[in-house]
Amino acid sequence: HVCHCGTLSPAVVAQHGCRGCVGLRLVAGATMENGNAGEKSKPSRASAGSAALERSFTSNSLYAASARNTSAYLTSADLLLMEGVNMRRYHAARFMEARSVEYGIIFLVFAFMLIVFAQMVATDEDGKTTLDDTATTVLTVADLSILVVFFFEISIKIYAYGYLVYLVSPLYFLDACFVVLSITLSVIDLMASNDFLDRFSNMRAVLRLVRIIIMFRKVSTASDNSHKLTGLGYNLDTPAQEVVELLRPLSEYERLPRVQREDIKWAITVIDSGGLYQPVPEEKAGNEAASAWLASGIAEQAQSAPAVDAGRHRKSGTPFDLSASQDVDEPWASAGFRLKPFCELVSADMDVPRAKHELKKLQDWHFDVVRLDRVTDHNALRVLTALVGKWWNFFELLEIQEECFHDFMERIQSGYFASNRYHNSVHAADVFQSCLWMMTTGGLAELAKFNDEQFFASLFAAAVHDFEHPGINNMFCVKTGHPLAVRYNDTAVLEMHHVAAAYAVVHSSARFNFMKGMSDVRYAAIREAAVAIVLATDMSKHFEELSKLKSRVASGGFLNLDGQSQDDTFRQDQMLALKLSVHACDIANPAKPLQLYVYWTERVLMEYFAQGDKERELGLPISMLMDRNTTNIAKCQVGFIDILVYPLFDELRNVLEPFRQCCGHIVKNKKFWQEKIDDMEEEMIQGTQRVPNLGRHQQAAQADVESNADEDVELESC
Repeated sequence: HVCHCGTLSPAVVAQHGCRGCVGLRLVAGATMENGNAGEKSKPSRASAGSAALERSFTSNSLYAASARNTSAYLTSADLLLMEGVNMRRYHAARFMEARSVEYGIIFLVFAFMLIVFAQMVATDEDGKTTLDDTATTVLTVADLSILVVFFFEISIKIYAYGYLVYLVSPLYFLDACFVVLSITLSVIDLMASNDFLDRFSNMRAVLRLVRIIIMFRKVSTASDNSHKLTGLGYNLDTPAQEVVELLRPLSEYERLPRVQREDIKWAITVIDSGGLYQPVPEEKAGNEAASAWLASGIAEQAQSAPAVDAGRHRKSGTPFDLSASQDVDEPWASAGFRLKPFCELVSADMDVPRAKHELKKLQDWHFDVVRLDRVTDHNALRVLTALVGKWWNFFELLEIQEECFHDFMERIQSGYFASNRYHNSVHAADVFQSCLWMMTTGGLAELAKFNDEQFFASLFAAAVHDFEHPGINNMFCVKTGHPLAVRYNDTAVLEMHHVAAAYAVVHSSARFNFMKGMSDVRYAAIREAAVAIVLATDMSKHFEELSKLKSRVASGGFLNLDGQSQDDTFRQDQMLALKLSVHACDIANPAKPLQLYVYWTERVLMEYFAQGDKERELGLPISMLMDRNTTNIAKCQVGFIDILVYPLFDELRNVLEPFRQCCGHIVKNKKFWQEKIDDMEEEMIQGTQRVPNLGRHQQAAQADVESNADEDVELESC
């Protein structure tokens, strides 16, 4: 017979496909087909259990405990399908693994143990029974009857699984031997004289003890699944435990090749350790920059993020159409926002006409926030948040106190230290605008059906995500015993502080509390989302969150709301999208036009090298990529792109088409740095290494910024 995949198979296997297809079906959870012309069978315990396995991985809830009805596990009977056994043997195995049969065996085991104990108590020191003949006969007949049932149990299992599989276990082999020997002695006990039995008294006593030990083992084996139940009939184990239970029979299946069994055991170990979403890096000599970026993105601890109620959502990611606006000079005027009065209120030194010109490109990926900051007298963050808040009608929809919000953002902007070359208010404004593009032009808000609270929470988190950043990283804080590291127990130190300090400003004065008019439910929803989003900007969470995204996208169910039963998974997808959106914008410099990318590269390296200098002064080991004397800037950026940036944006591109232009920029920017690796290596050795002057690239990069060229690039080259 030929399987649908083209593999030659025995006739008995052809009913369900070849071994490979059946095995894949058991693991992937597909429905088995009957031998009857395309008729589908009811899901077996294998299909139900393997479907649970797939749900656990793709929903990213592998380590979250939940109360649920008990699900079936992959059984030995299901594994027989992989061997193409006779269906009678398969049904015999399923019968023996039925819960009612298992409970019946447990009952008989306890009954048998009571009989054995009665026989032992009624035996004197000489091995003779103290019971009368009638009582002795009753106990012996009962003993023999139960042993016969055990004999049939063993016989059926040997028939179903095959003697080479069942009897390969030393315990089962001894069990079969002792059952046969016990039956023989019980028959002799009924038929022989007392004088003859006295010769075997010691042997019978030892045999009874061994039989009790084996019976206890039978009880343990038969109740492997039943111990998972609570008194209410619910299973409170985590999905990780359930997945391990699904895999364990495969790891012990003797007919699988040893290498495959070892691989399955390794998978079980990974799941048990809680490191399922951590990468397993392969060291490559001479690629220290990539290794450093890889190390920065590996999580030390897994933290769960609260889910946000889906609630009502916008019908469109953008409430106002720029192209349809009648006011060419101020397209946001239809929302009641006038730029000039606001700018004059913030600073008399703003260049309002130029600011107006820059803001017309607000929803473009190539938006130059650095230029906006210059023409607004270094108030880009305040101008952007005020304009977006009014333009997207957040003040009215979310009951936000507008004047308090402006005062709050003034305090937030001043809390970004101007002495930081990178983590300053311009970077916050850049992430804020990039997040706005991702939600609107990028289409994420519409795809994820974000409600007003979620939309606002993402932008709010982007604005405050680096508030009061000290210009050093978490590891430096921990190594030096910084007060923030002590306060937050060395865990996501700066991210914890950013969001906590921002909310401390909100509640520090009625002047800043723009949320005081909100309902408790709305306030809680925004706070839960904002806190989770800011904490997700910790680079140590990068690979964990990216792995979850890849898992969900691969399942085909990411952000698909098919029915009420999927609500929880959809809310988890929404939260994952919220967290990754701001995190992606936070590391999006390589995805921007080259001019902007090089500008931010120079500034972030200034901070890195300044920290390296501090570590050198304190006699501490200098962090990777922060030693100005040993860091090849070009190689550092190529590693940053290869390890962190491109994999994330490439996965986002699989979800949203507008991200193709981001990936196009990444490819071109990587090529720019690759061409400079050797030259920068020589400059580094000579001590003259600098971020390159764009020179002849200046005009091309500027043209790229102005035109937002999104020509198709061979993305796979990255």
